[in-house]
Amino acid sequence: MRWDLADEQEMFRDSLQEWLDRFAPAETVHGWLGTGDVAAFERLLVSNGWLAVGSAEDYGGQGGGLLELALTAEQLGRHCAPSSAWMASVLAIPALAG
Repeated sequence: MRWDLADEQEMFRDSLQEWLDRFAPAETVHGWLGTGDVAAFERLLVSNGWLAVGSAEDYGGQGGGLLELALTAEQLGRHCAPSSAWMASVLAIPALAG
């Protein structure tokens, strides 16, 4: 069985990758991690709407689901982006909603 992303899913992945390339290049991420202060990245993640991807619209998210969460995790990991706030929200929103 062959599984491919739909065009919309590829566009999502590529958009996030381009955003991370712009706002979280390797030297910037190294700086955040070196100082232990990742608040600047977390503010960018929130203000640009990436924190809400994959969360239900009923709870203030942008919709999407497990696949969008997986694509987001893939790109954050690929960029070594400090994403504890993202992970916390991904886990907390469904738990609090239930």
